[in-house]
Amino acid sequence: MQRPASASVPSANPLLRQGDGPFASRRGFSLVELVVVMGIVVILMSLLMPGLREVREATRRLQCGNHMRMIGIGIVAYGGDHLERMPYSRHAERKSFHDLMALSDTTGEPAFDGLGLLLPYRGGGYVGHRGCFFCPSHGGHHEVERNMPLLHRPGPVRVFGNFHYRGHLDRHGQRLLLGAEGDRMVVLTDGLRTRSDFNHVHGSNTLRSDGSVQWWYDTEDSVRRALPEQPVAEGPNPQFEAFFFDMLDRLSHASR
Repeated sequence: MQRPASASVPSANPLLRQGDGPFASRRGFSLVELVVVMGIVVILMSLLMPGLREVREATRRLQCGNHMRMIGIGIVAYGGDHLERMPYSRHAERKSFHDLMALSDTTGEPAFDGLGLLLPYRGGGYVGHRGCFFCPSHGGHHEVERNMPLLHRPGPVRVFGNFHYRGHLDRHGQRLLLGAEGDRMVVLTDGLRTRSDFNHVHGSNTLRSDGSVQWWYDTEDSVRRALPEQPVAEGPNPQFEAFFFDMLDRLSHASR
């Protein structure tokens, strides 16, 4: 005997009713709405990214200045043990001023040189943390990962930091003393060996002879553009020597 069809009875559970609850079918985003949302996201990102880059660069600039300040303290401590003289550099003696970014010298017996004399090696230790010789904004070929492991002892490969040391001699070959000319004389700046060694854009941190660190603005990026693309050959180079000291004088006397 065939049973009569039972009448449809609405479910007592509200979640199982059609059109109600989280399991009900809902209308999704249309293609036009999705494109509009993506466009808004792209616009917001384009507005925020330059600001984020500026914040990151400002942070790196502060870290760079702190590294220079630690080097400055090390130079003062070195001078206290060496008749108020600045760290000696073989490169400066040979008038190889383009190599004053080097922390070591491999001519003859390998040895730490210039700022490398501040490293904790054979009576040094004026700068305890080796990372201070590197700038977080450096984008050239002297990365901290490659060079810092080589700073435990001098070897057959020259090691470079990211800052350009003035050297222990002035333009006329006279020995420089600590604190000469107050805060006017620049002791340390961004690398000047090649264009890629200049760490920052639109300026440079500078360590002065009184131990202060000051930012020098170069809105036209003229210093970077004046640097050579490739390293100058080893040995004396009168053209780079003139450029080097003129640049230091410019940085020393420029308004900050």
